[in-house]
Amino acid sequence: MLIIPEMTMGGAQRSLSKLSLEFARNHRVWLVVFNKNEGVAYSYGGELLSLDVVPGGGLFNKFKSFMQRIMRLRRLKRELGIDVSISFLEGADYINILSKSSDRIVLSIRGSKRYDETIHGRFFWLRHKVLIPWLYCKADLLVTVNHGIAYELRTHYGLNMANIVTIGNFYNIEEITRLSEEPKEENLNRLYADQVLITTGRLAPEKGLKKLIYVFHGLKKKFRNIRLVMVGDGPEYQELILIFKQLNLDVQTGPDFDKLPDALLLGNQANVFKFLKGATLYLMNSSSEGFPNGLAEAMICQVPVVSSDCPYGPREILEPEYSFTAPLLKPYMSPNGLLMPIINSDSDIQVWIETLSDILEKKEVSLSLAKKGRERINLFDQELIISQWYKVLEA
Repeated sequence: MLIIPEMTMGGAQRSLSKLSLEFARNHRVWLVVFNKNEGVAYSYGGELLSLDVVPGGGLFNKFKSFMQRIMRLRRLKRELGIDVSISFLEGADYINILSKSSDRIVLSIRGSKRYDETIHGRFFWLRHKVLIPWLYCKADLLVTVNHGIAYELRTHYGLNMANIVTIGNFYNIEEITRLSEEPKEENLNRLYADQVLITTGRLAPEKGLKKLIYVFHGLKKKFRNIRLVMVGDGPEYQELILIFKQLNLDVQTGPDFDKLPDALLLGNQANVFKFLKGATLYLMNSSSEGFPNGLAEAMICQVPVVSSDCPYGPREILEPEYSFTAPLLKPYMSPNGLLMPIINSDSDIQVWIETLSDILEKKEVSLSLAKKGRERINLFDQELIISQWYKVLEA
């Protein structure tokens, strides 16, 4: 059984989708969501079930919904004779643990708990001081997507290191490469004739995209024909458009344009890989990450990557020999990609502008990063990582 709050667009949802398709080859698989109101964005293996519990307003109704989910999930586990229950995202982790029957409980930990910007207020204290330390230790196994999260769970939350393993995300490299070769529309071919910076993923505050627009604005002063392409959707969509306009940057919201825009927002795309193919640099300025799919996919598509050194995924992907406990105070060029300080100030923006300017002027550096990055990501090929998951299932 694979459990997640909902199956809308998101990194955890994509990872669950891929795992379910693989597991369904050899096992009976059930995918459980809290409710189907938000729809299902990804294909999946096995049978989709819903707990049909929609949270109400107010503390009492939220608690009532929480308890209903636990009871309904426990009943499902017993009725279906579930052997292993794997949950994705924190809300699903709690009900997975509390609904334990005769099943083995596995938590797939996708990101840092300490540096998660999406949790605030009173629940922040409850989560860090009570829920994670008290509940997570009751799971049979915690699977983290990087070693930094594993270190955090052991040292900050005091969880038993014996039941924590690390398994990165996996990718069908051959399939992604094939999809990246899909032809672009004629307008996009014209745009990609210039230097193109690209971002992919959810347009949300924790992704730091507003600051990247200011970096792009600074680069435009030196590289007049440089373009920025953003693939994805999210709560900051309209705000990002407003910032472009405030900076007098021409922004378009689809591939149907006459005059080449400075920036192009394409929304969610079924095939993001064809937009990665041919880009000059991939940019990421997240405040925290688990195993960023967009970064890995850009490396597969042989796009040189530039990422904030956020906790913890980018450093582990780009420079696994560099200790994740040592702070990065200046740009660090690894063979596989460039790690940058998270943008928190105007001076950070200037550092990004100067560093990217240097790379954009040195084609040989970009070619080397693209080649080495592609070689590095081979370690996360589908077959290699799936074999690690089967060891978890069969333990």
